[in-house]
Amino acid sequence: PLEGYPEPIVIDYLASVLGVTTGDIKKSAVTVEIAKAPLRVMHPLQLLQSKIWNLYILEEKRTDEGREQARLAIEIAAAYINAAAMTQRQLLDAIETSAKFSATAPSIFARKNFRLECLDSIPTHAFEKDILPSDFHAKRWPQLLKANAGFLKGHHR
Repeated sequence: PLEGYPEPIVIDYLASVLGVTTGDIKKSAVTVEIAKAPLRVMHPLQLLQSKIWNLYILEEKRTDEGREQARLAIEIAAAYINAAAMTQRQLLDAIETSAKFSATAPSIFARKNFRLECLDSIPTHAFEKDILPSDFHAKRWPQLLKANAGFLKGHHR
């Protein structure tokens, strides 16, 4: 067991991932050190996509644990976008990635069946004054919301 956790922590070591290419994972994964051993960790936005794809494709992942992993992946993606020292361009790219994925069949499936909203991975701070260009607020964000229009309730930021 890990200190502070009553039960063992389960870590998935993956050979392949649904919804994300191996090349993309290799390009964006980061290496962290745990107990002096290097470990490659998947990018938070790719983790989000993978966990939602799992619910969509793999019936055996539609368990309480699978749903919780997807919910946590949304929170992890939001924490990443919120806390990462990103340039404005990187922030725009992260928002675009999350919003576009939110309009895909896997995301719609997760929203309808499990009340999991991928747009919740975009923290509200990103919409505060002067964080993003006015053109994004006036043009691009409405386009992204329109792509999700048939599926959303209340995401007007």
